[in-house]
Amino acid sequence: MNDPKTSAQQQALARQRAQLIMQVRSGVLSAQEAARQLGISRKTYYKWERRALAAMVEALGNREPGRPPLPIDLEKEALQRQTQELQAKLEVLEQTEQIRQWLGQPAKKKPEVAEMIVTTLTQLKRQVRWPYPRLCEFLGLSYASFQRWQHRLKQGQPALCKPGPHKVAPLNLEELLVVLRHLPHGRQRSRGVGRLYQQHQDQISRRDLQVLTKAVRRELAHQHQVELRHITWRVPGLVWSLDDAELARFADHKLYLHQVQDLASRYKFMPWVGEQVLGETVAVHLEQLFLQHGAPLVVKRDNGSNLNQQAVDEVLARYLVMPLNSPPHYPPYNGGMECAVRELKTPLVEKLLAHGKIPQSQVQVGAELLAHDLNHRSRPCLQGQVPCRVFQDAKLALKAYTLRKRREIFDWINELTRALIQVSAVHTQRQAETAKRLAVETWLRRNGVITITQNKRVLPVFPEKTPHN
Repeated sequence: MNDPKTSAQQQALARQRAQLIMQVRSGVLSAQEAARQLGISRKTYYKWERRALAAMVEALGNREPGRPPLPIDLEKEALQRQTQELQAKLEVLEQTEQIRQWLGQPAKKKPEVAEMIVTTLTQLKRQVRWPYPRLCEFLGLSYASFQRWQHRLKQGQPALCKPGPHKVAPLNLEELLVVLRHLPHGRQRSRGVGRLYQQHQDQISRRDLQVLTKAVRRELAHQHQVELRHITWRVPGLVWSLDDAELARFADHKLYLHQVQDLASRYKFMPWVGEQVLGETVAVHLEQLFLQHGAPLVVKRDNGSNLNQQAVDEVLARYLVMPLNSPPHYPPYNGGMECAVRELKTPLVEKLLAHGKIPQSQVQVGAELLAHDLNHRSRPCLQGQVPCRVFQDAKLALKAYTLRKRREIFDWINELTRALIQVSAVHTQRQAETAKRLAVETWLRRNGVITITQNKRVLPVFPEKTPHN
């Protein structure tokens, strides 16, 4: 028979062990501290804990079949699930230390170690029924690495492969340059380079492709510049140009800039700033300039409705000034005026952005002062002379263009226009306007008013073939 005193001591010792185990599970003590108090190793402690949890599960389970069914106890079932979870964690912890030792060794990069880790985790998954991501997270192992190792082992390959550069096909630079040249290029960006990089990203870096694209863009821009025809205006005061530009947008209104300039001397007449540049305003402004400085022979303009209004055409007809409209959607035809507008617009816009909303009168004064400063600034294209002096010196020569001579010039231009329309079989209004531009350009070139060069070479006069558009 068992000694009651010895049995009581064993029960007290068991209660002490159970109390320490529950303190560990509740987080009061660590497993290492409990093992030290019990005088055992941590591995032995985990074995005792697993047996205690197994006994608890067995004690809390339902009785054997044959007895009346017991009512479902929710708290009891929740406790059983927690107990099973703790038991699963215990089984994982028994092998965690060994796996972490493998992961901490320098030899973890060896295929054998990776294969042992995959085998161990596969067994653990069957035992504790945890998914692989949870097991890897619990062990501090990358799940992506585990998947890669597992996939390679299933394919019959080593779990770890020696890294090295990927084999890629050599880059055909000539074909790449051909593709780059056919892309739509802007001044600073090229459409389609990103898609091209995706096709050749294994053969060329993004930075090298950008450098190559910039070089191609510069080459094409230079080629386009060489192919352009450049006009040099020889007679000051004979051809003027006018244009409008938006200066600023405010909450209740907009501000516009209207400018007229002599193309040969770069002389800027008094600019006009207002909320609306109406056709009547343009007509009045032009007539005032004609009375003050004399009327030119030709006025270049774009196709804006205010610049082509009836009031403007009447003023031009009264002073026998021929209008020369730019081709639709082709600003380079009036490029000299576009540049002149930028000279005034850019400083005025910077001033408006810096000071906010400024009264219209102050903007008008600023535009007039800026035009005066530009008119008295020496220019290399005028051999160092100032535009004001060049324009004023040419006024006497313009008196030779009397009304009678102007009519003779207009008759010559109109006759050439009709001949070009008949020869070229013109059928549309746009083609008729092109023929008129060609006739005006032909007269200007034959009388030494302009010189047209291409790649620094003076072009011959071929009125039947080369329209200026």
